[in-house]
Amino acid sequence: MNRNIIIILGLILVTSAVFLTYNPKDDFGISYIGDFNMVPADSEGNFNNFLKLASDSGYYYGSGNIAVKEDMVYATANEDSLMASGYSDARYSETNVQVAGVDEADIVKTNGKYIFYTTQSPAWVNYYGGQSTYVIDALPPETAQVIGNITDGGNLYLDGDNLIVITYEGIKNYNISNPKTPELIWAKDLNGSYVDSRLIDGELYLIVQEYGINGPIIWNNVKIGYDDIYLPVIPEIIRQNFETTYIISSINVESGEIENTAALVGSYSNTIYVSEENIYFAYELDYDEDKLMMKFVAENGDKYFPKEVTDKLDRVFSNTDFGDSAKYVQMTEILEDYISTLSSEEMNNLENEIENDYEIYLKENWEELEGTGIAKISLDDFKVTSGKVPGTILNSFSMDEYDGNLRIATTIGNDWRFRDIQTNNIYLFDENMDVIGKVTGLEEGERIYSARFIGDKAYVVTYKETDPLLVIDLQDPNNPSVLGELKIPGYSTYLHPIGNNKLIGIGKDDSNMVKISLFDATDLENPKELSKYSLNEYWSTALYEHHAFLWDSEKEILVLPAGSHAYAFEVKESGIKMVKDDVFKDYSVLRSLYIGDYLYTFSNYEIHVIDENTWNTVKTINLPKYEYPYLEPYIEPVEDISDAEVETIDEKVAIGENITIKLDENPTTGYTWNYSISDDGKIELLFDEYIQDEVEDGIVGAGGVHEWTFNATESGEVEITFDYYRSWEGVEGSINTIIYKITVE
Repeated sequence: MNRNIIIILGLILVTSAVFLTYNPKDDFGISYIGDFNMVPADSEGNFNNFLKLASDSGYYYGSGNIAVKEDMVYATANEDSLMASGYSDARYSETNVQVAGVDEADIVKTNGKYIFYTTQSPAWVNYYGGQSTYVIDALPPETAQVIGNITDGGNLYLDGDNLIVITYEGIKNYNISNPKTPELIWAKDLNGSYVDSRLIDGELYLIVQEYGINGPIIWNNVKIGYDDIYLPVIPEIIRQNFETTYIISSINVESGEIENTAALVGSYSNTIYVSEENIYFAYELDYDEDKLMMKFVAENGDKYFPKEVTDKLDRVFSNTDFGDSAKYVQMTEILEDYISTLSSEEMNNLENEIENDYEIYLKENWEELEGTGIAKISLDDFKVTSGKVPGTILNSFSMDEYDGNLRIATTIGNDWRFRDIQTNNIYLFDENMDVIGKVTGLEEGERIYSARFIGDKAYVVTYKETDPLLVIDLQDPNNPSVLGELKIPGYSTYLHPIGNNKLIGIGKDDSNMVKISLFDATDLENPKELSKYSLNEYWSTALYEHHAFLWDSEKEILVLPAGSHAYAFEVKESGIKMVKDDVFKDYSVLRSLYIGDYLYTFSNYEIHVIDENTWNTVKTINLPKYEYPYLEPYIEPVEDISDAEVETIDEKVAIGENITIKLDENPTTGYTWNYSISDDGKIELLFDEYIQDEVEDGIVGAGGVHEWTFNATESGEVEITFDYYRSWEGVEGSINTIIYKITVE
């Protein structure tokens, strides 16, 4: 019997048995299969019903609480903040945020007079302790110094005299009216893992995560009952990958009182966006191949099997006397009996027919195969509404709320089978989370690399070989339209508005080096790249961490960290010019800020103070090195690589075919892969991309995968040599060499 046929039919049988015998609405009246929606559990029975569905899916193996006893945008300082004690009347930068008025936690905060800075654990330390928050008296700049130290470190908020420190274990609020001796006001345990937070008008909105599908929940002595635990309803063909519970709470900063709570069951791939009015949870909905195949055969089975066979299968499906195992046995026997009657030719023809029809079926239904479900939580009462769009989002900047409408940018076709025909889209929701407008089919064969919504316009960058910057008009939410497009080499991963219809883009050029672009969208139908600058760096934290991006609009100065450097640029229409290369002794520069005419740059062990009028460093503050008396840091020994072995890999391709090479890479260590081609007449580069691994906010030192795609253009033999070295050491410092010997036939 043909193995592929058995696999296909086996998947059908397994999924049919599981999903046809258990109907989750039979017992308690709520079905969790249907159009995406977030519904309150409302009762223990409904909650247990959902838990059973998740367990039966074969994906969720965690333990859920079946029952619990009830006895248990970039901004500047505003006038009000200037009135708080300790605040300077000098201008100063605040955390670069997505939404003005919605503060985001970061590792450094300032009130214009004092700086509060949490250092980060070294990448080689697999340990969450040891962080401290330093209090720096920043003025006058020439005598800036550390005047205090809080033993807790983590994500910080500064609200008047309140310094909020969110650690890996809890939240603490310190009164910093006397910065030398901060006073602990209140503290709470996280009772879970920190996910994200926002600070709006003295209210801290906190999101933590508990492993497992839990309910009811007692969180910091507050009960979250079944009425406030929301469960996802998903289409039948979507994978049931829910395994965690998110707890959302609002906490009064002054008193520490918990004022609202809710819980959402989700997965580890949820993306969060917060406006001034709502929290949005984006659920990545990916189709389950098993379920999809079952649906395909259910709709087309009569085409492949005789009526007597499908009738027998239907009788087994509908027989309530059979359990899942018995159904599987019976259906397997029915299909095996039928397939055994086929000749080898008939069997191969059946396989080919099913495979071809299935591919067509996938393409005809691909907008249903991957989607984004969105849960909208009102900040007023924590009530939840929901909606869904085709495709998946890149990050939180793919979402934005404006005049009560959510706008979202998605890419359809992330499955490898659809990479050449993937498309991009903008959808608009009304206040009830119904889609009221859309523009679809943007830039076929490419995917979104960055998006930024500014007022009634959207700016979207897609990429495959060139970098189209799309300008989309959203003034009429019911009829969005593309206004203009600009195609340039490379791509931008972050877009930052600087006023006067101009944006700064941070990304990579066509040589994979960090690139700064200044875009002008004054003529919306003809956006322009006014100026650009390619940095001699392969990586900057600002590529994927907007908190590391500093823009001084008054002086038109941009600051980017890259390795052990903090680079300052003057950005004008006439061009982009580097004005300062601030070099640190230790490797990683993390952040920068300004107070008055002085720039402050931060690494784990040093703070530099720079006069922006002369660009001279006027002060260096040394911070204590990490010391772990019970955890010795591992230092990789230096090896003699002069006789190191070179790995050789042989490949064969036909003329016109592509070959893709993927290598693990971690630019935060300074090491990157660099290649050379022995004969570039026989092979040419089509695609070069570094993809960072997904990590939690605040985690530094993560690596990723570097991917190249080449096209064979002429027959013969060619070698591509990859060397792994740091740019300042050159190829002589390579610690790893891989040679691909490619025969083009």
